[in-house]
Amino acid sequence: DSSLLDVNLEGGNILPDSFREFEVKWEDGFPVYKDKKEDGTVLHDEQGNTIKQLVWDWKDVSKLRWGVYEADLFLVYNDGSRDVPIEGTVTFSVWPWRMMLGGAFISLFALVGIKSTLSNLWKKLFGKKKTVE
Repeated sequence: DSSLLDVNLEGGNILPDSFREFEVKWEDGFPVYKDKKEDGTVLHDEQGNTIKQLVWDWKDVSKLRWGVYEADLFLVYNDGSRDVPIEGTVTFSVWPWRMMLGGAFISLFALVGIKSTLSNLWKKLFGKKKTVE
């Protein structure tokens, strides 16, 4: 499954012999952080940063991000005389450890319950019967 993310949508300039950083957010996933809004207005903290909230939209559960991903970049800029292409690739991993830890805890709890139930059932069916003399 691939996603296409646009870089430099605002059309910012890159000046010669300078450094320019573009930040792109990958917001197509489950769960995802979105801007917190109240009455249609984006909320900010005391420092002016946008407040984010984790959104669990269950119709997007198939977009759970985990595993190894590869991001490919293809960028073209004009150096004043011609278009110059730049290509790059980065590989990264996404491991939702909190969800994995929660799943492991729930599985362990279920296994202990199943073992206990089967053990009690075994004792009732095949345990030593006391004889009264």
